[in-house]
Amino acid sequence: YAYNDFYIDRIEFYANAATTYSPLLWEGPDADHTVQVFRKDYTVSEDEVGTWTGLTLEKPIKIDPSKTYCRNFEDGRIPHGCRR
Repeated sequence: YAYNDFYIDRIEFYANAATTYSPLLWEGPDADHTVQVFRKDYTVSEDEVGTWTGLTLEKPIKIDPSKTYCRNFEDGRIPHGCRR
């Protein structure tokens, strides 16, 4: 499937605690050689715990079919690796 003219414009994560989350996005030739292209800190309120939270990218990223994209998040408690 060709991803010509497709963009990543939003990242969602499940908030299981009232803390600051940092959604991350990397791109590269493969999962072992990626460069971070997005990170944004977001503080989850008590009202948002137990829900999916989405952040819209200010500058959408055009998908390059020759690259691998990985996303994950940091929450200050557990290190998370790259998830495709």
